[in-house]
Amino acid sequence: MRTFKLLKNHVRSIRGRPVLLTDDLCLGPYSAGEILPDCTDTAGNIIFRALSGDSVPNDPRIEAEEGGELDTYMLEYLGITDGDLDRADKLAKIARRRKTK
Repeated sequence: MRTFKLLKNHVRSIRGRPVLLTDDLCLGPYSAGEILPDCTDTAGNIIFRALSGDSVPNDPRIEAEEGGELDTYMLEYLGITDGDLDRADKLAKIARRRKTK
């Protein structure tokens, strides 16, 4: 399975947002909506599963460039902010409360 790398220190990175390239840096960048080579799903879905710890066996490995923090890079690639995470926590709290009724 191929490995993909998120990079901020790359000429194609815009405003410090990570870009996704193959680990040999020869192919890409790939947008979140693109189906990755040798894969059956989009980059965004694959990265979201990796971030949540729910990767499936045929998902490629996702890495960050040297010195980069993978979770932060994945959140930034997907455009997920701290505010989004706070809202998700509140929604999960509401869902748990509704299940107990």
